[in-house]
Amino acid sequence: MMKKNEFLEWARVHDNLYGTSLSWVESQEKLGRHILLDIDVQGVKQAQGKRVSGTYIFILPPSIDELVKRLAKRGTEDERSFRLRLNNAKDELKAWTMYDYLVVNDDIARAIDDVQSIIDAQRCSRFEMIGRIPWLQEIE
Repeated sequence: MMKKNEFLEWARVHDNLYGTSLSWVESQEKLGRHILLDIDVQGVKQAQGKRVSGTYIFILPPSIDELVKRLAKRGTEDERSFRLRLNNAKDELKAWTMYDYLVVNDDIARAIDDVQSIIDAQRCSRFEMIGRIPWLQEIE
């Protein structure tokens, strides 16, 4: 599928391959559905270059120190993997300007509310409303 450009985005992350089918995303758009994707910075770069619309939300840790604590608390990696994951996370944080919105995950309930507020606002954007109120395009 990668060679045929059939992914909206794909990435190798921590030695694993992940991807999102472009045809699936397009089929959901045609049905008028909003979809929420959990993709990394590499995926966002690819998706922003495709022909599908999107709003990009970057979920940030409250601080670098908290990022380190959260990664360490998982206890799922050896020291080498931990350092790799931490360095990758720090590199990804540098890409914050690629995103439309930033949400700080210092309180999970507030972060969820912030994401929901962004989704609600996007539903009322002029780009969304054009499809729901077709007569607007007829006004000159």
